[in-house]
Amino acid sequence: MPRSPKIALTFEQESYLRAEHAKGTTYKLIAKAMGMSRASFARRVLALGLQRTSAERFRQQRARAIEKRPRKRPPRAARAPIERPPRPPQPHPGSVTLFELAENECRWPSGEWPPYEFCGKPVAAPGISWCADHIRRVYSQPRRL
Repeated sequence: MPRSPKIALTFEQESYLRAEHAKGTTYKLIAKAMGMSRASFARRVLALGLQRTSAERFRQQRARAIEKRPRKRPPRAARAPIERPPRPPQPHPGSVTLFELAENECRWPSGEWPPYEFCGKPVAAPGISWCADHIRRVYSQPRRL
């Protein structure tokens, strides 16, 4: 696509361009003030030999970044305390662990935290796994309300 013919800058425009460029004003702001696009303005700056050095650009970027930085962060909210799992309950008197359980002792579980504990009372009859209290609990009639 053919380029549009170059339009020469007037003396006033060129002096304004050089003055603003020397101040360090951004290409976008200068181009907007002159009524042209940033790209066409950058081409004119290059043609005039006014390219900025990388040190100047770095200083300007650094100054802009410092201006945009938030002043101070608000104080952080207090952190919630760390919740630890509950300690295992102490063994109930008369309860036994699985490895301590004998063949003729009640196997009714009585703990919620591993290692589980069992009742350990003598069974009601041979071949049954529970003591008399726990058999009544299992095989009782539901109460009517």
